[in-house]
Amino acid sequence: LCVDTTALSSGINAEYGGPRTGAPRFFAELGFACPPDFNPADFYIKTLAAQRHPGAREQGGKEPAGGETICEIERGYLESSEKQDADNVIKHLLVMKKDQKLKVNMAGRVGFWKQFIMCGWRNVKILTRNPILNHIRVIQHIAVAIVFGLAFLQRNKESADDKDSKLAEIQNTSGCLFLIVYMLSLFGVFNNIQVLPTELPLFVREYRSGAYGIVPWYIAKALMEVPACIVLPLIFNLVCYFMIFSDPVFEKFLYLWLVSALSILASTSIAFFVSVIGWEPLNTLAIAPTIYAPYFLFCGMFLRIEDCPDYMKPFQYTSWLRWGYEGAIITHFGPYGSDQDNKKIIESFSMEKDNLWLDVVALVALTFFFHLQASILLWIRSRNK
Repeated sequence: LCVDTTALSSGINAEYGGPRTGAPRFFAELGFACPPDFNPADFYIKTLAAQRHPGAREQGGKEPAGGETICEIERGYLESSEKQDADNVIKHLLVMKKDQKLKVNMAGRVGFWKQFIMCGWRNVKILTRNPILNHIRVIQHIAVAIVFGLAFLQRNKESADDKDSKLAEIQNTSGCLFLIVYMLSLFGVFNNIQVLPTELPLFVREYRSGAYGIVPWYIAKALMEVPACIVLPLIFNLVCYFMIFSDPVFEKFLYLWLVSALSILASTSIAFFVSVIGWEPLNTLAIAPTIYAPYFLFCGMFLRIEDCPDYMKPFQYTSWLRWGYEGAIITHFGPYGSDQDNKKIIESFSMEKDNLWLDVVALVALTFFFHLQASILLWIRSRNK
C-alpha cells in the first residue's frame, strides 16, 4: 500500500513494471481492461495465472490461449514506455552503486505523510475487520465497572462524624480510586501487549523491503489506541463512579476521567516497549510481570511515596500508577470540602494538594518517553533481525 510502483511477472518473465496507477491503462490498451467492480490485484493475478504447455510447439500443436495471452502481454510490456523507464532507473542505480550497501529498495518509497496515512488506514481496516473484539472490550469495561460499583456501593454514605467512620471512608475511597486507575491501566497493558508481537514479523519484512519507515508505522500504530484510551475509561467511570459515591461532583468525575485516560495511554506505551523487548508473544508475557512489579510496588498505595528508598526512585518516577493514583487522590480530596481536612488527608499519603497538573504532565511525558524508547529499540531490532 505504501509504494507507488507495481511489478508483475509470470514465471521468470516480467509482464509489467512501473507506476501502480499506470497498470490499469497498460492492461486496457492490450485488451485486458479490469472491470470497475473487480479488485485490480486479483484481476492481474487471474490474467497472468494461465500457464504455457511446455511441449505444445514441439508436438506441432498450437500454444493454448493462456500462453498467447502471456506472450501478448510480454510483447506489449517490452514495447511500452514503462519498460524504458524501468531500464533507465536500473541504469541510473547501477551508475550510482559504489558498494553493496546501497539500498535499492528505497527507490520506490513514497513520502512520510503518505506512508503514515496508508499505515493508519490499514490499522483502521484491521480494527474494523473484527468488530466482535471491540464489543468484547466495551462489555469487559462495563462488567468490571458494575462489579466495582456493587462492591463499593455508596460506602461513604454511612460515614458519621466520629474518627473511626471517617478513617474507614478514607480507606475505602483511596482503595477504590487505586483500583479504578490500576484496573484501567491493566486493561491498557493486556489489550496491547500481545497485539504488537503478532504484527512484528510482517512489519520487519515490509520495512526491510522499503515499503515504509519505522516512524510513520509506529506513530500510526500508537495513534490507533488513542480513541480507545479516551472512550473506554469514560464508559467505565460513567458506570461505576455514580454508584460508588453518594455525593458525586461532576468536576471530580471529569478530572478522574482525565487521569484515567492518561494512565491508560501511559500503560499502553509501556506495553509497546515491553512488546518490542520480548518480540515474541510468549516471551512478552514471560518478562512483563518482572518489569511491571516495581511500578506497582512504588506507586504510593503499598509504600508511602516519601518512604521509597533512594535507589528505587527511578522506578517511582517512571511509574504511571504513581502519578495516576496521586492524581486520583488529589482529584477526589483536593478541590472540594474543608481545605484543612482534605490537605491533611492528602498529606497522609505523602502527596501534595497542588500536584494535580504535575501528575497530568508526568503522565503525558511518560507516554512520550516510553513510545520513544520503544521506537528506537524497534529500529535497532528490525535492522538486526
